[in-house]
Amino acid sequence: GCGQPIDDVAVDAAGCNWHPDCFRCARCHEVIRSNEQDSQQVYREDDLFPLCGQCCQKCFCGRCDKEISGVVITALEKKWHPDCFKCSKCANVVGTAEFKVEGQQALCVTCAQRLFCGGCHGEITGQALRARGETWHPACFTCSKCRQPIGVVEGRRLGCSVEGGR
Repeated sequence: GCGQPIDDVAVDAAGCNWHPDCFRCARCHEVIRSNEQDSQQVYREDDLFPLCGQCCQKCFCGRCDKEISGVVITALEKKWHPDCFKCSKCANVVGTAEFKVEGQQALCVTCAQRLFCGGCHGEITGQALRARGETWHPACFTCSKCRQPIGVVEGRRLGCSVEGGR
């Protein structure tokens, strides 16, 4: 809301009280009049931000935030224009092609098959180290204290050579 005191009529919605003229759609900025019979002005309670009925029925892109008409990609709990749905690693358009999900990121099939370092996030083409559920360049897997690469210490144990194998 506007932050000003409410002297008379208030709209109680989205966990706040609003002046009737301040309760606006977060997308189109039109005043939401919940007491009118016009079904296009009804506020949906489950939305994080107030949306009028008309905007609730529209579909907006997770990347560009523009309305989608036509083909809609639904992934990562969002909706996307096909040209806006891109690989998180190489930024190539995935569109309607096959993709993989890692964490909250979409990867094209090519990038999903490549190895990326858990430290520098660069591609790993040579020797790799698997630790802490990730793949690392050996030089990027470092001690949190001294920042020296962690390697084999005392036979088979991973540890920091500077910190005495800790």
